[in-house]
Amino acid sequence: TWNTLYPFQTASRYYAAQAPSFIHPFCHPNSLTCSGVQYTTTILADVPPAKRPLTIKPLPIRAKDVYNPQLPINYAFFNGYFATYFSIDAHTGEVSQQEVVPRSDAKSFYINIMAKPSHGTGAEVAFARLTIEVLHPTLSRHDPIVQASALTGFVEESASIGTIVRTGVNRGSTLLQVSVSDEDLQPGMPPATYQYMLNGSATSYFAIDQRGYVYVNALALKVKNGETNAYDLTIRAREVDTTPTRTSEPVTVRIQVIAVDNHSPPSFASKAYYATAYAGLPQQSLIRLKAFVKDSKALAQLRYRIASVSNNGENLFRYNEETNTLLAIAPLDSGSQYRLSLEAIDKFLRKASTTIMVSVVEAAQKPTEAEMVTKTPDSVSKAQKLKSTPSSQFPTSATFNITINEQIEPGTLIMTLMAENSPPDLTQYRFVSGNDDDTFSIDPRNGRMYTAKQLDRERKPIYRLIIQVASSGLTTYAEVIVAVNDMNDNAPVILNESPIKFTVDEVAESDVVGRILATDKDAGKNGKISYALKSPNRFFEVNPTDGTIRRKIPMLDHANASEHRLIVVAKDNGTPSLKTETEVLIEVTDSDSNPDDIVAPIFVGNYTVAVDENAPPMDILQVQARYPDGKRGPISYVLKKGDSSLFSVNRVTGVISTLVSLNAEKQNKYTLIVGTEQNPSADPSAWTHVVVAIQDINDNAPIFQTSSFSTTISELMPPGSSVVQVSAADRDIMAPNNVVSYRLIGDEEAAQFFRVDPASGLITVARSLLGTGIEKFTAIVRRSKGSWNSVKIQRRGRNSLCSNPIHHTTVYEEILPPHFVMTLPMKATGSLWQPVQCSIASGDEEGSFQVKTGSGGLCEIETRRKLDREKVSSYNLEIVASVPQAAGESYSSSTVVHVDVLDQNDNRPTFLFDEGNSIARTYFAIVDEDAPRLTTVLIVKAVDDDLSKNRLITYSLVKADPDSAFFTIDRDTGEVMTLQKLRKLSDKFPPFYLFRVQATDSPTFGAPLTSEANVAMDRLADGRAALLYLDERVHFCRIDLVFVAVNEHSKRVCRTAELQDLFTKESVARLKSLSSDSSFQLIGLHEMIPVASSNFGRRLQTSEIILIVVGCFICSISLLGVAILCYYWKRSKTKRASSEKAMLYGVMPPFTPMLVSPSDKEYETQMLELAVPDEPYSRRFHPMMPREEDIYTIRGIGHVGTYNTRSTSLSHIYIPPPDYMESNKIKPKRSQGLATNNGHFRSQNSIL
Repeated sequence: TWNTLYPFQTASRYYAAQAPSFIHPFCHPNSLTCSGVQYTTTILADVPPAKRPLTIKPLPIRAKDVYNPQLPINYAFFNGYFATYFSIDAHTGEVSQQEVVPRSDAKSFYINIMAKPSHGTGAEVAFARLTIEVLHPTLSRHDPIVQASALTGFVEESASIGTIVRTGVNRGSTLLQVSVSDEDLQPGMPPATYQYMLNGSATSYFAIDQRGYVYVNALALKVKNGETNAYDLTIRAREVDTTPTRTSEPVTVRIQVIAVDNHSPPSFASKAYYATAYAGLPQQSLIRLKAFVKDSKALAQLRYRIASVSNNGENLFRYNEETNTLLAIAPLDSGSQYRLSLEAIDKFLRKASTTIMVSVVEAAQKPTEAEMVTKTPDSVSKAQKLKSTPSSQFPTSATFNITINEQIEPGTLIMTLMAENSPPDLTQYRFVSGNDDDTFSIDPRNGRMYTAKQLDRERKPIYRLIIQVASSGLTTYAEVIVAVNDMNDNAPVILNESPIKFTVDEVAESDVVGRILATDKDAGKNGKISYALKSPNRFFEVNPTDGTIRRKIPMLDHANASEHRLIVVAKDNGTPSLKTETEVLIEVTDSDSNPDDIVAPIFVGNYTVAVDENAPPMDILQVQARYPDGKRGPISYVLKKGDSSLFSVNRVTGVISTLVSLNAEKQNKYTLIVGTEQNPSADPSAWTHVVVAIQDINDNAPIFQTSSFSTTISELMPPGSSVVQVSAADRDIMAPNNVVSYRLIGDEEAAQFFRVDPASGLITVARSLLGTGIEKFTAIVRRSKGSWNSVKIQRRGRNSLCSNPIHHTTVYEEILPPHFVMTLPMKATGSLWQPVQCSIASGDEEGSFQVKTGSGGLCEIETRRKLDREKVSSYNLEIVASVPQAAGESYSSSTVVHVDVLDQNDNRPTFLFDEGNSIARTYFAIVDEDAPRLTTVLIVKAVDDDLSKNRLITYSLVKADPDSAFFTIDRDTGEVMTLQKLRKLSDKFPPFYLFRVQATDSPTFGAPLTSEANVAMDRLADGRAALLYLDERVHFCRIDLVFVAVNEHSKRVCRTAELQDLFTKESVARLKSLSSDSSFQLIGLHEMIPVASSNFGRRLQTSEIILIVVGCFICSISLLGVAILCYYWKRSKTKRASSEKAMLYGVMPPFTPMLVSPSDKEYETQMLELAVPDEPYSRRFHPMMPREEDIYTIRGIGHVGTYNTRSTSLSHIYIPPPDYMESNKIKPKRSQGLATNNGHFRSQNSIL
């Protein structure tokens, strides 16, 4: 259809019937006609039309008359779908868009354009083809362009995270901002999304926010001596969700760090460092560390010196200030430990010190000095470690630094990783390192990375993720460093024992009442705690810094308020702030009440103190007691409760000291009770509680299970296949002290072809082993604290690999799952490895293992739960592997894997007790007081279910038991022996001893396990015990044996008076049943009767006299009661007999005979007289209606029935009416007297 009406004009000259010619590059300028040419243009779907005409290519639509170029040409759409969206100017040929093209119609429009002279008759026309391509908004045709507001930025060295970089040195300079422009963005289009790709030396310290500002993203931004202190940040912008994905040209910005002369003192990154030295080396590097100063280069000059060395090691160590390395300059002895104090001093003579713990171990293979230099651990700050180059196992092509909060929800998108110049449909993304606990997830198709679990900065603050990007047979790696910002998610925890109670006196000598101690796991200001009272108190206040409660006024009033209850709030400085409340009870003692009665010293309040573990013996706290009257007096402090082998209190000063170094792994809190000798009362003020909290430090190095690992693999194993998993354990109790990380050192070839997961210790193949020509690799796995272990990996050739029907491997018990067991060697069915499907067919009924297809495409076996060798020592797993083939078929093969479970020290020793010689896990023994020294009195025995050295047991006595000082024990056999004759102790100590024995195993790995048993020892005197030796029986004889019984609770030998319950028939029968041996027979059991004394009688004891008097009194009362009961019973019987006689002869009314005519007789009535002797007289004139079961019924002959009667003393008579029905029509004639008598009978019946 036509959308423009063209006017017809008259030609100014003679016109031949010639069609116009389009101006197009394909047409010759001198050609007479040009028709059927092609024009193209593009528009965007869902984008409002522009006000200007569309840009037509290759040239704007123009046509001319060859004979008269000045003649105007009219244009129009000839046909096509165009009327709704497009229009053409009839005079100029410009095409414009009229409406928005929706996404549903996003297609190409094909329109035929007709050109016609303005004077033509309609036959002289030319046609051209216009193609309008509608583009999706995500279709990218131009590369984005990155622009920076300046190519140089400036920031101070002390700037905090989030500080924006400036374009000038002055603080008022404009901020450095990065922007992106794109020619694909048309007016009215929605904003596009771009991802910044950062490279260069500044990537570990700077980042770009969503507004494009460059900001500081690290804490360790410091000016370094001898360096330029400038960082290059290369910025590229990459499109997101466009096809194809385009990336801008890089722009490099140099950021200069400005030194700040704040004259801050030097400081070390940690208060303590740990290093491991090898015995026997003449010189070796131990650890590299240095102090940091925030001053400029001129003021940051430091000098170092070793202040002190323990164990007489002053001449064994030296600090190299040029390399900042601690050196051992002389051979060291294996097993020695040294404690060094290193000081850093600046130009203002300010010092910073740190402690270095050096442990000397015996090296399996002594490394050379050159190797030791390469293995020197770096102990610089955490931010500087992030700047180090990636591991050689994964040559990363890009590094990304992002920071997220730890309270981010699981499933949140944190970044999108996209490969350049790679088809999206053929690109795969996956984690290869750093995501062992599955904290993050990545979409393998588009590279979007999400959080999969809730983050916890206190558990792990930084994640180093290695992502493999594979496309079209090519592979590259990208490193993503995720820093977790601390959020205030932990409330303070009160360390004082609940309930908290302090005691103060009315008159104050000191204003200190007590102290509240709290701790917080968060970092920075989130972990800084301040204290306050919930409600203001006019008597007490709390120090906001240290939690000390003090009194405001010097005198309190006990009469008006004997106690005060305060609510103390411990609050951190986070946003939002978290707090913990605790109630404190303060008791006020009366200093004036009974001053003469209170003469003993008392304590005021309790104490709490924190001590670092492994600290040498030292004074930790001083407790104070005072007399309530304020006068001076003797005070002797004693430790009433607590381990006296660990703590002591000075009797004079009250200073509590540690006797040995305390270990937080063994016990992290102790509660002591300190009192005085002058106040032995049970009043709470007579003692004070002292809580000693042991702070854990990183003092335990991880320990490998074995000294070396070895395995054999095939050269056909693809990269990613698991080889072996090493495991080490750390005995520290708190993170991050007990977190173990692994890395490969030593053999460069092993580091190129293998990698180790830093968290799990799993060693995998990093590169293909085909064609290497190396038969054996030796990798040194180093733990986070410096010790190492060797792993020998032997390569088999392609031809030597065969599908063995049985494979053998081992795994340790009690290892946390999932733990790698082995990779099954396989032969490829073709020229290339194909992914296989693996499953366990049999042999794992308990579900202890699982098999999966590893990243290398092979079957890998790993544990699903902890194994227990004592329950199952080996497994025979049948593994089935199948490879899908064409046409839905599959090729499968099976093998058997024999897994031996190796023993670990997971079972404590168990004492063996004889049923006849032990009660409640206690050994009983009797020793003669005249027994000589080293006499064996008891043999204890313990067993261990573990194997090898783990089951070797040594015995010892618990030295904390006072009675153990009189005995000794053989550490190998368990024989308990006396140290002296016990007769010497008869006057000073009771004849009874109670102590404990310990059985300790000897593990090859880990800490030893200990069990304890009680020993109760009785001392016999005067030779009253005798031994009876029986030779071989030659004739029948009778022997009397004396049995000794022991009390189960007091563990003492029972006296004769306590043995009566033992002489029962059941006890004798049980002993007879035990005498099954034909060599002897138990005849009977009799109680030993003491021989009668020559003096008849004895004086009664007080208790016996009291029992006799009480018995006589009870007997008298009983006889009196019986007499009273008999008297009243006889009196009642006489009274009842007299009442029965009166009732029998004085109650019955007289009855006169009545004459009735024969015609008036209807039935026969009999009169009965019946006595009721048992009814009381009071009830006779108050009759009650009888129940049916309590009456007799008298009917006619043959109709007399007896109802159930429960009273035998009284029977009621019921005379029923006649048996026939009484008619209303026939009324018999009766005499008046008869009627009267019948009425009398009816009334009597009703009464009865």
